[in-house]
Amino acid sequence: VTYCSNNQGKTFESPFSKGVNTWWSDSYGESPRMLYHIFSAIPEWAPNGENHILYSDAILTNISYAKKSVQYTANQKVGTEYLKLNFRPNMVTINGKKMAVSSDSKKVGYSLKNLRNGDFALNINRTQAGKVAVMEK
Repeated sequence: VTYCSNNQGKTFESPFSKGVNTWWSDSYGESPRMLYHIFSAIPEWAPNGENHILYSDAILTNISYAKKSVQYTANQKVGTEYLKLNFRPNMVTINGKKMAVSSDSKKVGYSLKNLRNGDFALNINRTQAGKVAVMEK
């Protein structure tokens, strides 16, 4: 959804709209949340060649992106994170302990999908809070 405003600050939905005075939407907050769910389901739509946390159902803090790693602190015991990476990680840890690779994206551990353009989709399912590190070593 794209919104515009005129030189008096009045907001409207499109540069092509004329005389629409009563339409409004609550999608200022709704649209971004839906978009994050879409990126988690279709990571190919997120920017290529970049590292991104696409979605988390938990609160994440201390997020750090480096060339071949992503680190963050998960503040809730149980959570799932979806990432798009420009590298193939060969280690995912939580609080310094290696997580297991899982072919089932619903089980504890992580699953990896090759997106065929040098990027990878990573799903992490965890049952503890703490520092998560995703890296290529």
